[in-house]
Amino acid sequence: MPIRLTVTDIVSTTLRILYPNWLTVSYFTENWGLFFSEEVYNLSVLFIFGAAIRYMLEELTLWSVLCGGLWTIGTRRVLAGGLCGSTKDLTGQTVIVTGANTGVGKGTTQELLKRGQECF
Repeated sequence: MPIRLTVTDIVSTTLRILYPNWLTVSYFTENWGLFFSEEVYNLSVLFIFGAAIRYMLEELTLWSVLCGGLWTIGTRRVLAGGLCGSTKDLTGQTVIVTGANTGVGKGTTQELLKRGQECF
């Protein structure tokens, strides 16, 4: 069976390759509250680890702590791959989520239920 590509498929794939989501202005300006609420533990661990290394290297200054904090937040924001900021109403739609008792599946299910989807 041949694969059929539409112009929309080609354009969207090309744009994803040339302009990944972290290169957009909105990636750096939107959803910071959601990012911090979801990533507070990871940011804390990375920041403390970086401060401990600076302390052992005897380079622990206010400037190094501020720069390290900004580096930690920026790095984690890029590594997190972005967070979904959509608020689209999904009432009446049905979805099946595997592994919904823990981890990513549980979080996905909770978010979908908030938006009105029926989850199995």
